[in-house]
Amino acid sequence: MMSVRIVRVLLILLLSLNLSSCSTFGFLFERLPWLSEWQASRMFDLSDTQEEEVEQVAKTMQVWLRTEGFPLLISDLQRYAQSWETAPNSNEIIDLFSSLELHSKRFLERLGAELAPVMLSLRSENLDYYATYVDEKSQDWFEHLVSSEDKQDARLERFEDWFGRLNDAQEEMLRQHIYLLDDELAIRYSNTAQWSNTLRTQVLAQNQQAIQSWLEQPSIWWSEDYASLRAENRLMIDRFLVELVPNLSDKQKRHALLELQQWIENLEEVVSNSA
Repeated sequence: MMSVRIVRVLLILLLSLNLSSCSTFGFLFERLPWLSEWQASRMFDLSDTQEEEVEQVAKTMQVWLRTEGFPLLISDLQRYAQSWETAPNSNEIIDLFSSLELHSKRFLERLGAELAPVMLSLRSENLDYYATYVDEKSQDWFEHLVSSEDKQDARLERFEDWFGRLNDAQEEMLRQHIYLLDDELAIRYSNTAQWSNTLRTQVLAQNQQAIQSWLEQPSIWWSEDYASLRAENRLMIDRFLVELVPNLSDKQKRHALLELQQWIENLEEVVSNSA
């Protein structure tokens, strides 16, 4: 049976993903086997009663993930795996990223109405604890944005997770396309502060509709500068992939296919163990 604890952790983890990752589902499924190691109380210091409320939401989302969310995602991933195996191209990967974001959107839309009332149970002390957590974690989240080289190295590591080791020419492609944008680090910190402060304001005001709208569409609390930053970073990655994919070796293409198939196997295991 899929652990309710894993789903409960997923719900709380979603509250921080927009601070630390460009793709909710990309972040999630790269770490799916290890989600159970997280503790929601590490972020909000929840009381036993609050933990029970979140667990009730987790039970509802558990059913949705098992019966609708994950099966649809598996189907899409299988389609991309088949396409990549027969005719790998950059458009397939770019479309995969977009598909993952659509699945994330569907999840958040389903989650919003369930979790928003529970968010209202957060008290000033929970929000203070979370603010401290965010301050302490922000340096880790954004350490790759101190310099262009740091950002490039972080992106290189992620792409090598997908394709295996990039050769010197491929690495140079990445360094030409990926670079630090003006004020990127400051914008990230500023957006984090805005996001955290808005959460505090709306929770203390008991504004359930505002919280639900945010859970369903996190971008409504992004700053304009941050939204532009994300869009430009996505374009960087797309342009890099357009140049990289035609120059991948057969071994690298196979490595990417195996990674995608591992995602599928992880999800299928979760679904089958939940039956």
